[in-house]
Formats: sequence, structure tokens, C-alpha cells
Amino acid sequence: MELTLFMSRIADSEIQDIRRGTAEFAWVDGEHTALLCYRFGGAERSWSDSPYHPGRGPEAGMPPALARARGTCWSM
Repeated sequence: MELTLFMSRIADSEIQDIRRGTAEFAWVDGEHTALLCYRFGGAERSWSDSPYHPGRGPEAGMPPALARARGTCWSM
């Protein structure tokens, strides 16, 4: 699994957190759109999110791994 981040402004401390810090992820399932929430570096960092809509993906469907996880939320 790979996560690609595109950020217009990023501090050196944020780069270090991404490279070496604690990574946390949460999947928030909504009726029409879901959110992948993430943060790096622990509780002192705020959450970021990326929306996901299955009808707008390359195959217009939810990837199998996400389909199995539907309705769940987890932190790693």
C-alpha cells in the first residue's frame, strides 16, 4: 500500500514526522462519500483528510480492500 501526499507548503518538522513519526489513519464511511483521514507525528499534529467517492475512481468502484473494510474506522 502506498500513500502519496501532495502539499504546497510543508515545514521541515512535518517532513521528519512523515518519515519517522507515528502514522495514524482512519476511514470514515459516509452515504455518498468517504474520507481517508491521516496524521503523522502523534496527537500534537492535526488530522488531514482526502475524500473518496466510488463513482469517481478509475474503475467507478470501491477497491476490494476498502469494500471489505466498509463501515469501519481504525487507527494504526
